[in-house]
Amino acid sequence: LILVFTVFKGDGGVETEVSGSGSTVTSEDTAEDNAEDTSKDTTQDLVGYEGMLVPLSLDYPRGWKLDEDPDGYIEIWPKDKKEEVLLFIYHEDLTEYEYSLEEWVNQATADLDEMGRGFKMSSTEIDGCPASRLTYVEDQTDTPDYRVMQIFTMKDGIAYTVKFICEESVYERYQKDATEVIASIEFF
Repeated sequence: LILVFTVFKGDGGVETEVSGSGSTVTSEDTAEDNAEDTSKDTTQDLVGYEGMLVPLSLDYPRGWKLDEDPDGYIEIWPKDKKEEVLLFIYHEDLTEYEYSLEEWVNQATADLDEMGRGFKMSSTEIDGCPASRLTYVEDQTDTPDYRVMQIFTMKDGIAYTVKFICEESVYERYQKDATEVIASIEFF
């Protein structure tokens, strides 16, 4: 399961690639080892996590792995399935720019149009903030196709992108878990 957050930059650029260097904080180092310090209300099947660099908290399924990168994004995936399934959350501070959610989404849809990707768009929300959800398929030549659900929202000038990328053959199996993670997000 792959969930990716995409951040739209104030200069009109879009960050959708998972990249970065440096050390990575893993759930084994934080939420699972220090449950009292980093967890919030969880059920038996969920692990709570509070971002150290990304200003949000969320719950993710036990048995999944979470990494928070120093470059300011979170990756969550079922253990041993990162190539098939990924949930990616990215944020960017746009308080210096006058950039609206609508402009951000318009840039993303223009990029998809330019790549020739058909998509569906709908309204949703994350933690009470209006959001736009795009769904589309990334056709691959030499590898399996991926189905993508990408959600854009803003809170207090911070732009958040949540991107769930999953091999199309297992999308239905992991969509519920990804949707539960997204529904649990609370911004600080």
